[in-house]
Amino acid sequence: EGSKANKKSKQKILPIAAQMSEQQQQQQSVQQEQQEQEQQEPEQQSAEQQLPQQKQQHLSQEQELQTREALNQQTAIQFRQYAAEQHPNNAAKQQELISQLQEQHYQQYISMSYEQQLHHQREQARQLLMQRRQPNSSSPSNQEAANVAVESLDGGAETDAAGDDEAPPASADSGTAVLPISPSGDPALEGIDEPLPEMPQLIPASIWTRQNIAEFKKEILRDSKHCCIKIGSLATATVRVPTHEEGTCIVWEFATDHYDLGFGVYFEWTITPSDKVTVQISESSDEEDDDEGEDGEAPRGEGDVERPDDPERGSRRRRDDDKSIDEIIPVYRRDCHEEVYCGSHQYPGRGVYLLKFDNSYSLWRSKWLYYRVFYTR
Repeated sequence: EGSKANKKSKQKILPIAAQMSEQQQQQQSVQQEQQEQEQQEPEQQSAEQQLPQQKQQHLSQEQELQTREALNQQTAIQFRQYAAEQHPNNAAKQQELISQLQEQHYQQYISMSYEQQLHHQREQARQLLMQRRQPNSSSPSNQEAANVAVESLDGGAETDAAGDDEAPPASADSGTAVLPISPSGDPALEGIDEPLPEMPQLIPASIWTRQNIAEFKKEILRDSKHCCIKIGSLATATVRVPTHEEGTCIVWEFATDHYDLGFGVYFEWTITPSDKVTVQISESSDEEDDDEGEDGEAPRGEGDVERPDDPERGSRRRRDDDKSIDEIIPVYRRDCHEEVYCGSHQYPGRGVYLLKFDNSYSLWRSKWLYYRVFYTR
């Protein structure tokens, strides 16, 4: 009887164990399916994320190719002429030099574009901040209670209560109110508010460097000794190069002996009867900046040796006060004692290029400058 009971209990245990094994297998299969789904989901997400990235990369590559083609078309003639002058009767080296110049020109264009975008964004943010800080001038209660002080012609002040008429706009420079011109006034004053014609848009200059600085200096001393000048300490040399009727582009090259030198390029919208290149040397930067204190800057201390225009930090002096001069390249210190610095710029119109070589930051050392300037078509 005991053996029969054991057999019955074993028969009951076997189906239960079989059911448990089947359940475990089902659970394992479900877990495997879940794991496979979890592995497939990030792959799908990554694939979906890669699609717009690939499209964006494709678009950026197309834009880069279009930009390079446009820049290469602009500089094709001048780079070809420059390469032919540097490596005559050697087409391989000419092509290699042209490729290097094109790459440098593209990188410079991209960096300047980023700087312009950043400047534009900062300007927009500044204007937005100023608008938020300005009080609400459209409130009728503020307009009725406001009194406007108007500076009279004899220097006195008159008080005018602001009624239904709008208050004249205030000048940020003088702090006094500016009276608007009535259209029904003097006919000779009509059209005075019309905007003046703007200057043409300046194309960014191309800058590059090359080796063989010793050969360059020998060529200058052999062919054109007048292009080797000495710039004393605290002095500045300005090379004035008028635009040529037969040219469309200016090209410059320069180097020094043992030390760096500040360099910048400006364009003066003036027409000169002569196309001769002249050099003006100022023994001290104070000769050029004698009216610098009128701009409201604090005077320097006795022990302060900082120059008004420190080329290490770029040109501080604003060129906006003279609308006839535009800045093409700001003044910065260049390592022109290690390699030849070269550049070119397409004529924006008739005028005079100002190549400024600044040694005003050097208290003791004089610099010997070797330069060459010519035009291309």
